[in-house]
Amino acid sequence: MKNQWPLWEVFIRSQHGLAHRHVGSLHAPDATMAINNARDVYTRRNEGVSIWVVKSVDITASNPDDKAALFDAVDTLTACIEVVTQMLPGLVIRSERMEAAASQGYLNATDLADYLVCQGLP
Repeated sequence: MKNQWPLWEVFIRSQHGLAHRHVGSLHAPDATMAINNARDVYTRRNEGVSIWVVKSVDITASNPDDKAALFDAVDTLTACIEVVTQMLPGLVIRSERMEAAASQGYLNATDLADYLVCQGLP
């Protein structure tokens, strides 16, 4: 339908809440009208303190089928941070050993490996 107004998603923050919550959708010609309509439709008895409206076409969402790949990375990172946090108090930096290792000429080995893989070498 060519003349239909865009669909807006409405988010309301309640007086006692800290986060906005999705409460529904509505059609409106622009953002100002969407906020006014959202106020009339979704806030009764002054229950909201803030309204957000976002065009539905501008929302990008993850696919529920990708949940494992998306959230496993967060779990892994969280676990790594916990381990590193426990290791840091016992960390001893030996600059002379670092300098000796750096002078052996292997600093760019990873860069070379990355380059070769990008060139198609296994």
